[in-house]
Amino acid sequence: VSCRWRPEINHLMDQLSKKERRARTKLTQCQDFILSKNKLPTPPKEELSPLPDKFTPVRITFILTIFKHFLQQLSLTARVCILIPNRKQIIEELVQGSTDLSPFLQRQKELEERERQEKRQKEERTRLETQITEQEIALNRKRIAEQKHEAVQRKKEETARIMQRYAKKRLKEEKEVRHLVQQVMEDRINLKVAQERSKKIKQKIVKEVSEENQELLRQALEEQEEELRKRFQIVHEIRAIKSLHIVKPNNFNDTETAGYELLGEMSLAELKERLALLRQNQQKEEEERRSNILQEKLKKQQQILETLDNIDLYRQLKEERRAQQELLKQVVAEDSTIVALKKKLEDKKQELHKVKETERSRAKLRQRFASRASIQVSFLQGSISLPASTSVVLLSFLPPERVKGDNMGGTGAELSPLRSGR
Repeated sequence: VSCRWRPEINHLMDQLSKKERRARTKLTQCQDFILSKNKLPTPPKEELSPLPDKFTPVRITFILTIFKHFLQQLSLTARVCILIPNRKQIIEELVQGSTDLSPFLQRQKELEERERQEKRQKEERTRLETQITEQEIALNRKRIAEQKHEAVQRKKEETARIMQRYAKKRLKEEKEVRHLVQQVMEDRINLKVAQERSKKIKQKIVKEVSEENQELLRQALEEQEEELRKRFQIVHEIRAIKSLHIVKPNNFNDTETAGYELLGEMSLAELKERLALLRQNQQKEEEERRSNILQEKLKKQQQILETLDNIDLYRQLKEERRAQQELLKQVVAEDSTIVALKKKLEDKKQELHKVKETERSRAKLRQRFASRASIQVSFLQGSISLPASTSVVLLSFLPPERVKGDNMGGTGAELSPLRSGR
């Protein structure tokens, strides 16, 4: 296919696609007029096509663009074939490369003109239909208004008739009232006579009513007395029947079994005897238990009494021993020789304690003297370099008072044994 007429084809395709994109308008349909709904029906909304749930993007490639162009050319050729009757001839011309599209454009213009005419006809038809519906609505409204006016007129006529009847009735009632008033006025003249007459009539009625009431009461009392008498008779008969002794035949034998052929089956007499034996055995066992319990209680009481007696004896012996020891203590305390010996023992203990204290103080002094002497000897060895034997000999020639004084501070004073012990 030659590419010389491609821009024109593209232009035609764009026009056709724009025509397709136009939304198809829906015409309103005439509906029947309803008296209860005076408003005009609302036009229906355009129904939108439902969108898919999820759009999957398509990757545009070179092959897709070529395929799309090929599809556009195919669609154009198909449309041209549909619009023009001589399809084969035009397809052959297009294949050969002809560029004359005047018949195609003329046909397209004719189709567009026809579409415009059809559209105008449809619009005119819809306009006329709407005018007709408006006229029908107006006629219906006028008809309804006339019907309402006629109904109101009928209602007024009915009310007028009712008012006339009511007025006639009122006149009649007024006449009756006047007649009654006249009668009352006439009756007032003979009021006393009427009162006496009414009084007599009332008395007569009361008398008759009282007589009737008395008669009815008397009859009711008689009926109740008769009913009570019958009841008393029935009760008396029932009591007499109950007081009679009824002899019932007793064909039951205690010594025979029921005959069910069970393993532990026994007669009533045997059962009673066995129950009696069981009760006797139970009573014997209870008596034995009670006697055993009483014996155990007596034994426990005897043991408790014996223990209490032993406790009392032990307490008495303990008190006697305590009294003897106190007497011995008093006798020993009153003896002079024992007192003197005790005093001598205490003195000896004190002397022994003093000797021990002095020995401890002397041991401490010796330790201090030895430590001081070792310090001095080391000092002398460091200054004169004497041998150890000579230093010991020199220390042996020192007087003990000087050594004691040096040990206690260098003054030559000797401490008392009490302070040294501290």
